[in-house]
Amino acid sequence: RLMAALVPEVGPLRGLTVGRLTALNSGIVRAFIPGTERQQVLEKLRMWAAEIGELRIGDDEHDPTVSVTLAGIDTGPIVDAAKTVDNDGERRRRVKELLVELLAVKGADSFDPTIEVLWRGTLRTVSVVFGNVRDPVELPDESLRAGTDAKLVIDYPWDRDGYTPNDDRARVDDFRHERAPEWTAVWLPNFLTEASANLLGRLVRLDYVLTGDTFERLAGHLTPSERPLARAQLANEQSAVRERVMAVVRQAYGVEQPQSGAVDDQLDPADQFQTLDPALSLRPPVGTSMRAYAEGIVDQFYSYRFPHHPEFTERVTTADLRHTLAQVQLALAQPNGRLENVESVMRRVLTRVAGPLDLGTMYSAHFVADVQRWIDLIERRRAEAGTTTLIVGQVRAWLEGADIPTERRGLTSEVADLVILSVAAATDRTLLEAGRPVTVPDIGRLRNDWELRAQELPALDVWEEAVRRSTDMGVVLASRLRTATAVVDLTDRIHRDIVGDRAAAVRELPAALRPIAELVGVADDCLRWRTAGAAVALIDELTRRPEHAVAALAATEIPTNASALGTSIAQARDLAQELQSVNQPLLEQAMALGGAHETAARSLRERLAEALAADELTIALVPRLRDAERAATDLLGQAAAAPISPVPPTGSTGIALAPPAPPVDPGLSLDERRRIARDHVGRQLEDIRARLRADARLDLRWELIEFEADGDA
Repeated sequence: RLMAALVPEVGPLRGLTVGRLTALNSGIVRAFIPGTERQQVLEKLRMWAAEIGELRIGDDEHDPTVSVTLAGIDTGPIVDAAKTVDNDGERRRRVKELLVELLAVKGADSFDPTIEVLWRGTLRTVSVVFGNVRDPVELPDESLRAGTDAKLVIDYPWDRDGYTPNDDRARVDDFRHERAPEWTAVWLPNFLTEASANLLGRLVRLDYVLTGDTFERLAGHLTPSERPLARAQLANEQSAVRERVMAVVRQAYGVEQPQSGAVDDQLDPADQFQTLDPALSLRPPVGTSMRAYAEGIVDQFYSYRFPHHPEFTERVTTADLRHTLAQVQLALAQPNGRLENVESVMRRVLTRVAGPLDLGTMYSAHFVADVQRWIDLIERRRAEAGTTTLIVGQVRAWLEGADIPTERRGLTSEVADLVILSVAAATDRTLLEAGRPVTVPDIGRLRNDWELRAQELPALDVWEEAVRRSTDMGVVLASRLRTATAVVDLTDRIHRDIVGDRAAAVRELPAALRPIAELVGVADDCLRWRTAGAAVALIDELTRRPEHAVAALAATEIPTNASALGTSIAQARDLAQELQSVNQPLLEQAMALGGAHETAARSLRERLAEALAADELTIALVPRLRDAERAATDLLGQAAAAPISPVPPTGSTGIALAPPAPPVDPGLSLDERRRIARDHVGRQLEDIRARLRADARLDLRWELIEFEADGDA
């Protein structure tokens, strides 16, 4: 490799990789197992790179490149200057950081770091504790005890004062013998050799040197042109040392076979994985990484604690559980629980979820729901408990089987919700919260204090009619299936969405309609009146039997259709208010006009009558009433503003009108002139009265003229 650095233009030495380097040294490199020569060369190179910063190894995991940088810069003094930071605390911190990375620990800097592991299709959380197991001061008994989640305690691969891994093992044995069993696993590493410990110390120093502006401060003796080269050389060494330390850590924790001089293997693999439950012995996990080993420990731990958990083969999401519930409910509504022609997407979900959970069987194209096993379990445990009331929290405990170790299942809350809701659908039960029905219970939201209560289902024809009518009335149903939950949901929606706070207005509407109907001459058997009466009948029945809303809606006699009934109820408040505020005298005067305004008055009456006779769905009455008031105002205004035309020779009845009074001699006295005028008016009125027909109409106009004392009129 040094030759390649000296003569980089030579083809065979250009871009040298570990594989080519091994081939160039064929016959020199000998491996105990034939075919592993390249791996052996790579391990050697990595070990040298941890000590020689000029040696660089590429990132390719299979066949990395190998190169040597001839910088001629001594970086030793820089690293030596950082020896003050190389202490037990910093080494612990660095190893913990490596373990956090290798194990994918979450919240490493919090008070409760955890790892998440997928076990039998469900995500499980395991608490993680780093500390010296031997030392009861650093790790008291309380730190070893598990809570609701399993706990994994991980020791460090060294100790002080001559203690060994066997002392850690002794602490575990003492706890198992003297304390109650705990859901805790302990991962004990073998200790690092002095050489590996020094390698860890060098990594601590390199990390410090290359953090922030530390390098510039410690490399003050180098020229500005040397510093970039020196920094690159140290960064290369840091990477190599880090890889070497990580390899040593994997060996210490039993993931890789310990190499001579790297780990002091005092513990056998079987002794490195312990539990604080005497009844459980962990087997050394199988895998090629720290993370795989952690998952292997958790699998054994959970399998022991929950032997009857469903064998989900893939991760089960909340969406999967909801889809499964919908399909199970749909199947339970079919004869014999058989759902034909299941969608291809749902087939895979049911195969993965419903099958392992014993909710039914997915065949090639049809699904058969069967939750009898869970029904029998709940009924058996209820009989044993001597209770008649089913509470969600109690049912969860029965499903869990926590009080019977051989039946423990460890169902997540969401999976348990799926089972509970499936049983509720199969047994016609609904959920109650503080005595009130839960209309749309959802997976993941069931509360432990809710009650499961039997729900009487309406007849199928009644249910279908109620669903049809409610849909026509604008109700959006959660489900059309005739299940206990769907019945409760529709009952709630009838009271909330159809009626709401409109009951009083619905009852007032028929009386509010009567005055305006009489004004325009509309009979009380018109569609609007009859629909308003049907709405009152429905409201009264819902008030009398609120829990039978589905049957009440289905049995209500509707004059036209459900849409018209729903519209009448929905608009009852606005319509009743408008009818109370309408100016009926104004309308009455306008509709009584004759003469030139008779046609407009008749049109006004006819439009109002048309709207009053029709359903609200057909003609909205509020806009028609407002239009009528505006038209009436305009019509009366036109009539008031019309000029007085000269009196024609004959009226419309053919009666000749009298001419104006003859002139009066101004020489007569005032009283005489007044008498003559009265006599003239009297004769005219007598003449008109004599000639009026019985069906004629008198259009009379007059002008009063006062006679002054001086003779002027």
